Amino acid sequence: LSRAGIRARAAENELLRLSAQLAWEDRIRLALVLAREGERETARRLLSPAWSATKIEGRAATLPAASRRTFYFYSPIRPAAFLLSATLAVQPDHPLIGPLVETLVTQGRGARWIWNTQDYGTAVNALVEFERHQRSAASRGIRVSAGGKVLFDTASLDDARDLEVSLKGIAPAGAQHQPLRLTLASRSSGPDVVPLYYYLTATVVPVAAPVRPVDHGLQVERWYERYEDGKPITSVAEGELVRVRLRLTAPDDRHFVVLDDPLPAGLEAVDLSLLTVGGIPGPGAADSSSRESGGDDDRPRWVYGSWDGGWWSPFDYKEMRDDRVVYVATRIWKGSYTATYLARATTPGTFAKPPAHGEEMYNPAVYGESDGGVFTVTAK
Repeated sequence: LSRAGIRARAAENELLRLSAQLAWEDRIRLALVLAREGERETARRLLSPAWSATKIEGRAATLPAASRRTFYFYSPIRPAAFLLSATLAVQPDHPLIGPLVETLVTQGRGARWIWNTQDYGTAVNALVEFERHQRSAASRGIRVSAGGKVLFDTASLDDARDLEVSLKGIAPAGAQHQPLRLTLASRSSGPDVVPLYYYLTATVVPVAAPVRPVDHGLQVERWYERYEDGKPITSVAEGELVRVRLRLTAPDDRHFVVLDDPLPAGLEAVDLSLLTVGGIPGPGAADSSSRESGGDDDRPRWVYGSWDGGWWSPFDYKEMRDDRVVYVATRIWKGSYTATYLARATTPGTFAKPPAHGEEMYNPAVYGESDGGVFTVTAK
């Protein structure tokens, strides 16, 4: 009725009276109905608890657990879409709008979630409304500047999708601890100003080798053990085997997670799936995976994760490279997960031990790193 422009005041008042008993998602829908009718303050009061409980992590928004229905058309997409639509209608300059768009786009970027018509309908409606706001703002011109230098100037949203710039010449010389401020200005003015949303990703190199763990939405731990007795070590003799253990902890559900573990230069990962490597049981061994017929590659067909050594792992893929081992997971649920592999000490010396790094691929500001340091390989 609301979308058709027909008010049902008695029904609206009754729903408002019972709003405390409504599901989280239904309160958001009621706020959207009221905002269409011009009652923005009432709608704002309904949305305020949802806004307060939603966290911005990296570029995306993480909705509270109360937003998830465990029955009757469960969807991780619909609540975020309704919240985006309602926020655009009630407060179009709210800081959650950009992160909510990222949440919707990320979940639709190759996720194995089977979308239904409600998912598609709510997501499309919300994103179309957001696109309308963006185009209205961009049509009046956008200018990005920093340090007195104009980095970008356009009057078309199509030209403002992605932009890479070097920080050279922008940051003040010798000001290592001074914040770098970028200004985005729209030529919009007057009472009909339309907000414009953007995000920045900075690629940086630390001035010193990192040694402390970092937690920005993911916790990563790594330690080395002697293969024979499992004793934690930071030094090993040339030719010996080392078991590398990783633990990834997520405080909330994460999507498209990469766990990248660079090896000290004196170690080399051992690929136990090769027929030339035998007699070492455990994850990654050629005969350790539970297999089921399911296609050309004869791998088990599971929605998420994989089986290795008789144990389920959330990581769909593992890549063993010369200098690192990389794990990839389509989805990581709230909790702690472990991974392990073997490496052999091949070159004596004292080597840097780079931190293991975990991040959301499409939201890289959500990341974590283990501690760093040095690892020693002694000569025979």
